Amino acid sequence: MKNVLVIDTSYGLSVGVAGHEPLTLTDSRKHVEQIEPSIASSLQQAGLEPTQLSDIVVCTGPGPFTGLRAGIVAARALAFATGARLIGQSIIPAQASWYAYQNRENTPYYVLSLNDARRKQLYWQLFQVVDGEALASSVMDIAYPADIAQRVSSIIAKAQEDADQQIGFVLPSSPARLVVVGHGSAKYAAEFEKLSSDNLAVVIDTDQSLTQESADSLEFMAQLAVAEADNREARGEQPPSSEPLYLRRPDAELPGVPKPVLEGKNREAGQATADELLPLNLRAQAPQTQKQAAQEARDLAWSEWDKDDLKRFATKTDPGVDDPDDPDELETFSKKSSQAGADQFSDEMSNSIQHGGKRDGAQRVIRRATYADIPHIQQLEAEAFGPVGWDSQFLDKELAKPDQDRIVVTINKEIAGFAASWTRQKGESMILDVCVFTAFRRQHVANDLMLWLLDDAVAKGQQYMLLQVKVVNHAAQQLYRQFGFEITRRIEHYYLPYEDVDAFEMRKDLSTWASERSQFTCASQLANDCTPGQGNPIREAQADTRHAEVSGADAGNDTAGNAAQNADEKGEEN
Repeated sequence: MKNVLVIDTSYGLSVGVAGHEPLTLTDSRKHVEQIEPSIASSLQQAGLEPTQLSDIVVCTGPGPFTGLRAGIVAARALAFATGARLIGQSIIPAQASWYAYQNRENTPYYVLSLNDARRKQLYWQLFQVVDGEALASSVMDIAYPADIAQRVSSIIAKAQEDADQQIGFVLPSSPARLVVVGHGSAKYAAEFEKLSSDNLAVVIDTDQSLTQESADSLEFMAQLAVAEADNREARGEQPPSSEPLYLRRPDAELPGVPKPVLEGKNREAGQATADELLPLNLRAQAPQTQKQAAQEARDLAWSEWDKDDLKRFATKTDPGVDDPDDPDELETFSKKSSQAGADQFSDEMSNSIQHGGKRDGAQRVIRRATYADIPHIQQLEAEAFGPVGWDSQFLDKELAKPDQDRIVVTINKEIAGFAASWTRQKGESMILDVCVFTAFRRQHVANDLMLWLLDDAVAKGQQYMLLQVKVVNHAAQQLYRQFGFEITRRIEHYYLPYEDVDAFEMRKDLSTWASERSQFTCASQLANDCTPGQGNPIREAQADTRHAEVSGADAGNDTAGNAAQNADEKGEEN
């Protein structure tokens, strides 16, 4: 084993050299003054000088802000001074892996890994142990013990119900076993023991952090982190980041966006104010009707654009905007676009249908995404993926790239879903994005999007198609398996810094698609500009010569080529 120093301040203080007993402190009020003496004592205990350290493993949490900051700053400073390799490691998955390592069993079981977050809350993540490997069954989060118990119960119950549908994913047989580990397991044992039933046996393990338990557990933490860093370096990648995982929302937040100057005019005209245009996923109220929600989404998307966004979009889509710096013209354009939204192409699309397109009496169309769709796609991204969703500026820049295809499915002229693919190289395409509005889930929207993406890749002569999907997104995995995608590898910590969740890379051999295609039915019509294999003939709505001149600089940037993309899977239920 290399000379590895481990520093963990996610709960109290734990410092030690791998292979030696850790020095621990549970009083979180003495972090700062005790870190340096503890490091010096640990090195002395191991008979090492600081310059002899090969690696420094620092716990990235999750944990309270002050504690994590103290430990990570100390680790970074020491790594800088000694030249040791700095490796970040989250305590939550490490604890689950340690228990799985110690308790290899033939029957799969669950591990709930915890860390005390204070304020009667816990950091938590549920794992499933299969053949000694801890696989994430939920995202990492913070919640009250009773809420965690309820969510864990729901996850396990759903997994049991869907066991026969989870192709290639081994699930525990009933009754299942749940082991609770980490700080908080004993403190809140009563909440978790309530989960015990004929179908679930609950075991409360040690109420202790992995790095504070023993020399063996500390060494395991070091080996886990070093092995991951070595694997990444072998692939030409950087070691795991030492960025802290702060899952709790800050007590102090930035003030909200100021109300627009035109709000008084809007109120007098009977229009909604900024306060009434909050995102749907931030409202604590019952869902509205589908039509109301769609209209509000369009209004919201326009209201959130800043002036530069609006000017750029106005010059691209409306030849009536003579002066993009004129606030009156921009206001008129914003109102008009908010009302029209994606429907501005509806008349044209109704006359350019090739085939199909009716399901339960609804008019369904697959067409190219346009600049006019950006506000609605932005709202869909925010609803489906939160802060990691694509924003308006990214969509505006990427929409016309010649090696990418972005399509939407509309139902009765409302955008229901969105998908994007990338012709990454000759012979291989990648699915970048598949997402469906909640109101249109389980209406075969994702099915139609996937069919078009596969048909398009085959029509272009591609041999393979790949994508990335969260290991916990079983619904998306099931959808992709229906189309013949298979898991080829697991990418650890793929979604950091937003979530410490792994991803599966899934791949499909397109040589079999011609024989498989007859098994699937597309419920949507294809617009004339959306024939698979056509390339990306993106048009700017109602463009004229003057309009093209105005947006020429942007268009030049749009077609200037692609850097390698960290494509996020965003599949939704069919």
